Amino acid sequence: MFRKILRRYSITSITIGMTLISILLSVGITWGINVFVYKGPLEEGLAISILAPLVIAPLMSVQMLRLIHKLDQTEQQLQVLSHTDELTQTYNRRYFMQYLQQEFQRAQRCAGTFSIAILDMDNFKQINDQWGHLAGDHVLREVTHLFRGQIRQADVFARYGGDEFIFLFPQTNRQEVQIWAERIYAAFAGRSIDVEDVKIRPLFSIGVAVFEPSVNTLDELLKQADQALYQAKHRGGNQFVQNLN
Repeated sequence: MFRKILRRYSITSITIGMTLISILLSVGITWGINVFVYKGPLEEGLAISILAPLVIAPLMSVQMLRLIHKLDQTEQQLQVLSHTDELTQTYNRRYFMQYLQQEFQRAQRCAGTFSIAILDMDNFKQINDQWGHLAGDHVLREVTHLFRGQIRQADVFARYGGDEFIFLFPQTNRQEVQIWAERIYAAFAGRSIDVEDVKIRPLFSIGVAVFEPSVNTLDELLKQADQALYQAKHRGGNQFVQNLN
């Protein structure tokens, strides 16, 4: 709760607020003691009750708030790292599967639909063998950047492993996911990635699976996408295939 307040307001604003609260509490306590215990003049005690928190509260509050803010930032960074692929800076497989499981349950509960696509680079081994793993890493980072420009805000994708990526398209049917796949191939048609003095053209196959009520488990849907990807590879690659229920 306190961290949420700190994220919303600045340290200065919270420090001022805490100082004012401290002054009010101090004045209230001083007034109560004076009225019910000493029953004497209030002026001197009132001045002390204002000056003491006015000096002490900001010093203590700033140090405490800075520490909490730093801890909160560190925790947020660790959360980001826990679901981010280090090389491509997109989601990792573990986080994506958690997100996909939630979407699968939502679709089952609400009789909705969604699509997933597994994308595998056709010539990645050749890139690594011919130009080295650093070149392969550079290609993966570049294609990840290009993928981001070809999805909607609601879509999610992750590095599935090695040179494979997986995409989730909420509320997307067969026709709509086919349009996306065609747009991907159009965006990469004739495009090369510069690695030092070499131009490398990425080629890839895509296997698509669309959720339907007949699909009982998430593993079944993933298997359908894998099978579609295998068919795309078997047909020569650089194309996409959809599952057929």
